[in-house]
Parts: sequence; structure tokens; C-alpha cells
Amino acid sequence: NGSEPAVTVPIGNPARPVGDGQSSSGPGVGHEIHRALRDTFVLAGIVTTAIAAVIGLILGRRMTAPISSLIAASRRMGEGDLSARAPEIGKGEIYQLSNAFNTMASRLGTTIKELRHERDVLRRFVADASHELRTPQTALRTFLELMGKHPEDVQMQSEFLSESLQQIERMEWITSNLLDIARLEGGVAVLSTRSI
Repeated sequence: NGSEPAVTVPIGNPARPVGDGQSSSGPGVGHEIHRALRDTFVLAGIVTTAIAAVIGLILGRRMTAPISSLIAASRRMGEGDLSARAPEIGKGEIYQLSNAFNTMASRLGTTIKELRHERDVLRRFVADASHELRTPQTALRTFLELMGKHPEDVQMQSEFLSESLQQIERMEWITSNLLDIARLEGGVAVLSTRSI
């Protein structure tokens, strides 16, 4: 390969040497040293890259675990589970995000409970109002039927007409109050209070 041959020199007593040393002025020795150093650096680079990848994977999982939990909690909430909460792990932005999500979830749960309560109250109110309106309607129908069966009884017709007017006034009072309540609920009217 054009390199000069290596010279072997005994180390210690030439008759009983401890070892041999080689010396060469050609490129062969430097080339081997260069190759050995290169192989060492390549191996060190591979080991360093592997260690960095493992550390990056561990840190990445640590950082993405709270985000994954937050995503899972938001999916559960989207499916109707109002008790879903995100674990408030660590500190910094991820903790603040989890805390904000849990605060929002609590408020949402409270709001929905209040809406359900208002819905139940409204249902009872509508049922009571229907019952209250049914009473004068039934009375009016009965009066009209009896007046139709006895057209000749003027006194009875006069009494039934008077009773019918009272029932109509009762219906007007109920419907007027229902409208006032609806206006108050819708924010159209304002409740005025005065001391008695």
C-alpha cells in the first residue's frame, strides 16, 4: 500500500526482552489510530443518542400524560358524564389548564342542576295552572249545557250567566298572572316591590 515497513525493537534486555515496540514512519499506524478514534466516537455517538432518546421518551410521556387525561375527561364530559374531572398534576401551564377545566366543569354541573330544578318547577307550575284553568272551563261547559237543556227557565239562565261571568273573570285572572310570570321570567317586565 506504499507505506514503509514497521521496525520492531525489543524492549528491555535484547537477550530477554520484556516486549517489542514497533515504529513506523508510514501512514499505516496513523491510519489505524484514526480509525480506532473514529470507531470510538461513532460508538459514543450511538450510545449518547440512545440515552437521549430514552430520556426524551420518559420526559415526553410525563408531559403528555396530563394532557391525555384532560382529553379523556373532556370526552367523558362531552358524552354526558358531568362528574368527569382532569387530574391536577404538576405545575405550570398544564396544571393551570387542568384547574381551569375542572372549575368550568363544576360550574357547568351546577348550572345544569339549576336548570333541571327550574324545569321541574316549571312542570309543576304548568300542571297547577292547567288544573286551575280546567275548573272554570268545566263549570262554564256545565252551565252552557244546562242552559241549553232548559231554555225556558229564565231565572236559572240568569243565575248561570252570573256564575259564568265569575268563572270567566277567574280565567282572566289566571291567564293574566301567567303572562306576568312569563314576562318576569323572560326579562320583559321588572318586578316592583313596595313596603306595606
